[in-house]
Amino acid sequence: MKRLFIGAVSAALILTAFAGCSKVDKDKYVGESNSESSVADNADGQDNQQNAADNDWSALEIGIDAKVLTPKFNYSELTDMGWSFDPAIYGLSDCTLTKDQYLSCDVYLDKEGCDSGVLAIGFTNINNESAPLSDCQIWSVKVDIRDKTNYPTIAIPGGISWNASQDDIKSMLGDPTEVKQDEAGCTELVYTKDTSNIHFCVYDEGGMQKFFVEKF
Repeated sequence: MKRLFIGAVSAALILTAFAGCSKVDKDKYVGESNSESSVADNADGQDNQQNAADNDWSALEIGIDAKVLTPKFNYSELTDMGWSFDPAIYGLSDCTLTKDQYLSCDVYLDKEGCDSGVLAIGFTNINNESAPLSDCQIWSVKVDIRDKTNYPTIAIPGGISWNASQDDIKSMLGDPTEVKQDEAGCTELVYTKDTSNIHFCVYDEGGMQKFFVEKF
């Protein structure tokens, strides 16, 4: 559940530990664009890069039940839609964040009629003063529909569709900045541009069934 962010020069400094969550100092965690990465010398590679140039996903706009959200949006936009969580589960009952602090863990939200584990978020504070989580903003969003039956209608950044293959994603967004493998059988395609990251988890069976975005 926990994700601690450590930049190339150990930029993320842990300030305070909670039960399952940590506050981290942002310190400008900025990735590099893949615009200058090497591309295979073939027509497919060239087409992928042209499509990437035409498809700017970096705003990270996510549609949830027809409502468009762009990190760093207010947490209240989700509660207005019926999403919530129990802060006590994460040791966050009295949590406040100072300006530009981030929580490093995934906080899973619940909503009546939706399966558990579909939607997870990360909190930050872009206000000028310290604020409780209820008044903070959302810097990361994860949506996972694998083995789920009931979940909201989701519009994915870049126009990617559920169950897309690796080739489908590359044809839309170009070659990824990084490719990872995990023990659950997911091939993770990571795209980075300026302060925006998007990760697509593509499975051998079912294609892309999980993605998450990060806006630093």
